[in-house]
Amino acid sequence: MPIPKLFWKVVYNPLSQAATVFIGVNNPYITSLKNDYQLCSDVSSKVSWLTWDKSSQKKGFSYACEFADFRKSVPAMPALTVKSLLV
Repeated sequence: MPIPKLFWKVVYNPLSQAATVFIGVNNPYITSLKNDYQLCSDVSSKVSWLTWDKSSQKKGFSYACEFADFRKSVPAMPALTVKSLLV
């Protein structure tokens, strides 16, 4: 059975039309986040309520992206009206 390389979740507030995409790397054996795991620019430092350790190999590498940037790499993602990053 194939296992996905990455997994993601889009958090969207339709009232404010703000969204953030969270991406996790599904490979416990990598030691650093390489370009082939990076779908979009990491904006996790802009999301004030995040408390994760995004570069922990033990917990798994993760990062956050702006919705429009994410859709460039994943065009199958349904369109949403997004005006800002959900911070």
